[in-house]
Amino acid sequence: MTKEIEKKSVMDKIDWLLSHNKNYTNEQYHTLDELREQLTTLYDALDFAQEKLSNEVVKCFIKQINNILKG
Repeated sequence: MTKEIEKKSVMDKIDWLLSHNKNYTNEQYHTLDELREQLTTLYDALDFAQEKLSNEVVKCFIKQINNILKG
């Protein structure tokens, strides 16, 4: 990937791929769009778990996962 997107989140990278490549097939666009939806669901689940859990170790672990995914 170019330097332009190295430090961006996974969602930003998907958006970049969708907007910068005009040669994708419909299946490739659909796959990237599905991936975006699945990541959104994962973000929501992780945020919910982090809010509801009382175990600080697990909350810290979830926060680290979020940080990795969000860039």
